[in-house]
Amino acid sequence: MPVGLSCLLLYVLPAVDPAAGSPYLRPEFRSLMDAVTFHMSFDAGTMRPDMAEGPKWEPTVFGSRRGEFTHPRFAPGVLGRSLVLGTGGAVYPRLGNVLLERRGAIAVWVMPENWQRPRDDNCVFVMTSNATFYLERQGPDIDDGRVRRQEGILYITRVPGARPATINGGSDWQNGRWYLLVANWSWPTMELSVNGQPFLVRSLSQSPRPGTFGNLVVGDRSGRPRGRLDELLAFRRPLKLEEVRLLWTLWPAPRRDNRAHRRRMCRDSMFSRRRPVRANPDACRSRFPLAMLDRPRLGQRWILRPPEDSHSMAPRRAYRIGCLAVCHTSGSQDSNRRTQ
Repeated sequence: MPVGLSCLLLYVLPAVDPAAGSPYLRPEFRSLMDAVTFHMSFDAGTMRPDMAEGPKWEPTVFGSRRGEFTHPRFAPGVLGRSLVLGTGGAVYPRLGNVLLERRGAIAVWVMPENWQRPRDDNCVFVMTSNATFYLERQGPDIDDGRVRRQEGILYITRVPGARPATINGGSDWQNGRWYLLVANWSWPTMELSVNGQPFLVRSLSQSPRPGTFGNLVVGDRSGRPRGRLDELLAFRRPLKLEEVRLLWTLWPAPRRDNRAHRRRMCRDSMFSRRRPVRANPDACRSRFPLAMLDRPRLGQRWILRPPEDSHSMAPRRAYRIGCLAVCHTSGSQDSNRRTQ
């Protein structure tokens, strides 16, 4: 980049080709994306979050439990790349990022791989480090003198001194298909929606006390590929069913062979096709993620790095834990600079 040239770098969530347009920049996503506190797209092939509102966000990355994988693996996902379940994951500081003590929601896409019947192990999607909050697949186990374990997609909350509260999201998931899980909480009530279907509801016997939940854990470390996980989003409030169905439009492939879904799409104007909005400052100024810049409480961080080829004249790429980066290049060749 010529010396003294100022450039405006827009980092779109998720990190897709700006020319193609990010679906999160569509006008109907505006209010939903303004409620995001934590986002992981995995598009860069790392466990670093794309956006984190909390004061701390650095992940502690781990591989599989018995060393089959030293680091998590990544594969094509719903948008860009995804985390391969079973190869590892990471632990994140939860303070300010996932508001489990208050009201909130988590949305995540999961695609099963190598899920077996009638006997199989569990597969963790998202949980807390002290096992008080779970989104997982409980593998089935046949009855051979032990208690039979039923298969199910489980949303579990454990409160000390009370029985665990569980919502079962079904057991008929097919290998190779993407599913959208949305878990709401507004204690003592918890809700679970699968693929935009109406919420299943359960209530705890008592609301969790402060300190009930540990840090956020993303990924499974069983040691063999069990599926893929993509587009993890945490929100500062529970989602409405209309918002869940809006997220469900991000991946149309599972509905191509589902006539019931196509009929419902025709009845609901929410699912009408729209041309994606191109990512440019003028078109996106009032939309997520730029609208979040007006919030002084957000934890905004930039990490500016030069291209992999140090001799290239290409502009610097901006990796942002946040939304917008302004790069003023004045001949400095520093390889890593942070701006608050």
